[in-house]
Amino acid sequence: MQIYVMALDGLEHNISVQPQDSLDTLKQKVADATNVSKDQIVLRLGREALEGNTVSESGLKDESHIKLTLKQQ
Repeated sequence: MQIYVMALDGLEHNISVQPQDSLDTLKQKVADATNVSKDQIVLRLGREALEGNTVSESGLKDESHIKLTLKQQ
C-alpha cells in the first residue's frame, strides 16, 4: 500500500508499506526519505497522532495522506 507523507519542507513523499508493518517500520521509512531522526518523528492523520502497533491498526488505508511533525522537546 502507498502512504503519502507531507514532510516539514512541504514536499510529499510516497512510502510503500504493508498493512501488517509496524508503525516503527513506517517511521523508519519516513526517516530514510526525509533525513529526520526516527526518534523525533510524530506521524499525524488529521490532528491525531498515529497510534497502534501496525499500519492497519492505526487506521491507515491505501493512499492515506499523513503529516510528519516533530516531538516536543
